[in-house]
Amino acid sequence: MATPAPADAAPQFEGVSFAVSSKIAKKQSIRVRKESMRLKKEATKEYPSPAREAFACLGTEGIDAAEVDSTASTSGVVSVPLPAVLTVLERKIAKSSLSTDLLVYIPFMIAFTVFLTNGRDVTEVFYSVQAIKEELLSQPATPYDAYKTFADVKSISEYNAWLRTVFVPSLYHPCVGNESSLASSARPYKGNHLLLGAVRLRTILASNNSCTLDSALFGGDRGAGVCRGSHHDGESVELRFGRYNPLYPVSLEKTKESYLYQHTPCSEAAGGQYIVGDVTWYHCGGYIVDVPFSKACDAVLSLVDLLEAAPFVDEERARFASVEFFLHHPALHTFTSVKIYIEISPSGAVIPAAQLRSFLVWTESDSKGNTIFDFFFFAFVLYYLYKYVRDCILHKRSKGSLISFFLDVWNLLETANLLIFLVVFALRWTWWDVSKQKLTAFPYSPKYRTLPFFFYFCMSTCFVENT
Repeated sequence: MATPAPADAAPQFEGVSFAVSSKIAKKQSIRVRKESMRLKKEATKEYPSPAREAFACLGTEGIDAAEVDSTASTSGVVSVPLPAVLTVLERKIAKSSLSTDLLVYIPFMIAFTVFLTNGRDVTEVFYSVQAIKEELLSQPATPYDAYKTFADVKSISEYNAWLRTVFVPSLYHPCVGNESSLASSARPYKGNHLLLGAVRLRTILASNNSCTLDSALFGGDRGAGVCRGSHHDGESVELRFGRYNPLYPVSLEKTKESYLYQHTPCSEAAGGQYIVGDVTWYHCGGYIVDVPFSKACDAVLSLVDLLEAAPFVDEERARFASVEFFLHHPALHTFTSVKIYIEISPSGAVIPAAQLRSFLVWTESDSKGNTIFDFFFFAFVLYYLYKYVRDCILHKRSKGSLISFFLDVWNLLETANLLIFLVVFALRWTWWDVSKQKLTAFPYSPKYRTLPFFFYFCMSTCFVENT
């Protein structure tokens, strides 16, 4: 017969069972909380929709993803907005176009460099111009000051001294011999240069009524002085017939050259171009004396003395005085325009300056290969012109207006660039046409010969040196 358990055994067992059950429940509660947190994270995690994945594949940027999701949820179909598609396609087309443009741009830049420098040795032309400057502008300008060059000329008397001391002996060297031994169409000069035609001495005078006296200060007293301002406000056009040019024989039939000098308007000055100085600009007319290079040095010096005594460059009325001539260098196939001048402000200040421009003349025998290359380079310009017009049309179709196209900075630069190229080729073609007229052909008559403006205007065939 079994022995009954003690009375206090049941409560003790029940306590152990409750403790074990409590631990198990606690562990289960922790697992439930962790699982709940995991499910919450999974519920709040944002997964890309199929539409967004499509955009990611296309490589779009800046597209509103919410708009894509809403489109997919409302329609039930994964769709891509049309503006986004167009944006993606435009970017891909632009990327492909830039790669193609780079393949064209590299040979274009090579051709442009050749176009800019082809046909002449820029270094030799530079030294050619420097040799002329050294001969005329770096020598002592006056016999009494060995350190005063043309750049130091500060008065009209010093300008006249420079003419006698430097200019005439240099260009009409040697200062001995007679005229017949020097008569030729081109006179040899330093460094294998040839002096062409004649030197032009020129001055522009302001008239006595080029400004008015202040009546509040002078009243009616006109004897207080004469007011002379800029030559633009009134130019002296008096004809001087009292003296004759000693370089030309005086005959019963007086010609324009037989007079010492007289005023000649720009339209009758046998060419010439305006000069832009530090004070203002000056036309090609004025009082003119042409001195042929075939004349003897002593005769030219006598003429300079006579002009100084006249006076040719008036101390009070003169506003501009210059010497101008042309040279040719056969080895470089280059012509050079030389203009050495002084400006005289209405206040009396004298500003010396010089302008030397070297340029080429087109000839069939020497320039044919360069001309063929010019047309090759022009094909690049036509390509970029076609591309520019095509971009305008496409922009017009997509945007409906060209205003935004022309307001774009890069398009403005492209417009200016194309216009410059077209103007350069227009000048180049005109240069070809005028060169065929043989204005620079030898022999040269003993007269000042000028050339059209664009010959020594600074385009791609020109080398400019200003002092």
